[in-house]
Amino acid sequence: PSTPYLFSCIMFKYVENMRKDALTIMSKTYGAKSKTTGVAFYDDYPIKNLVKLLCYEDEEDARTACRHYGITVEGDQILWRRSKFREPKDPEK
Repeated sequence: PSTPYLFSCIMFKYVENMRKDALTIMSKTYGAKSKTTGVAFYDDYPIKNLVKLLCYEDEEDARTACRHYGITVEGDQILWRRSKFREPKDPEK
C-alpha cells in the first residue's frame, strides 16, 4: 500500500528521531553485558533486519546511520559488543 504524499511529508520530520531513539535502545539492550562474566548478551544482528525494522531504503543507508552513531558494522552484521552509541555534536557555527 502506498502512503499519501501529505502523510509522508509529515512523517519525514519524525523518522530520523525515531530511528535514533530505536538505535539508542537497541545499543543498550543488545550491547548489555553480563554482570558476572562481562560478556555481551547479544552480538551479531543482521543489518537486513535493521533495514526492515527501521524502514531504511537499503542496507547502505542503515550502515551509514550506524556509523554516524558509533555502532560497529562488519559485513552484513551489527556488532553490538564493539559498539558504543554516541550522538555526534553539531559543528560550531
